[in-house]
Amino acid sequence: MATRCLEELLPFIVYFINKKHVWARMSGDALPANSNVAGQYRNLTNDELEKRIVEEHERARSLDEKTSQMTLFLALGLTILGSVVAVLLKDVASPLAAAMKYGLLISILFFFIGGYIALTSLGTMPRFGYGTAFRVKTKTAAAPGEVILDALVRQEAANQVRQLRNEAALQSLRNGCFIFAVVLILYLFMWPRATAVRHPSGFLVRCATQIEET
Repeated sequence: MATRCLEELLPFIVYFINKKHVWARMSGDALPANSNVAGQYRNLTNDELEKRIVEEHERARSLDEKTSQMTLFLALGLTILGSVVAVLLKDVASPLAAAMKYGLLISILFFFIGGYIALTSLGTMPRFGYGTAFRVKTKTAAAPGEVILDALVRQEAANQVRQLRNEAALQSLRNGCFIFAVVLILYLFMWPRATAVRHPSGFLVRCATQIEET
């Protein structure tokens, strides 16, 4: 329960923790093919395993494109909007103004974190089960199926990192959007009062003029 709440409130912290564990399993010296999950894959033929590797490569490309195209532009756009609202909040004279400014700051922070996580999709991640070295290894190994199986399990782990990254980026943006919406609603509620302070009605101006004349 506590882990779930932490994942919802601070998804980027859970992401970096999970990424560390999955990355260790993906790049460790111990063959992940010895795991219990990989044991089920041994029921597949070598051709079926290679087909699964190709599917995982396509999935990796899809996850990277989804993160870089959607999340990054959304984060940048909302950050700009947040900066605009921050300027407008200077005119709001209310006890809630300070809380709104802090809320906006937290919202922008979530947007930046979501954008940063999205930017990591532009980096290069390890790719398994392709290339000349992999083909040579499958030809010369005593058990080619174990080589293919090992590459498949490692590629699945790499895609798991990508999936965790997408979820963390989207959850960070979701939290930022929620806080930003609350601040925007409060600002729209306070805006008429702020406008009245900056531009008092003509009746009040005439009353003030008459008082000064007397």
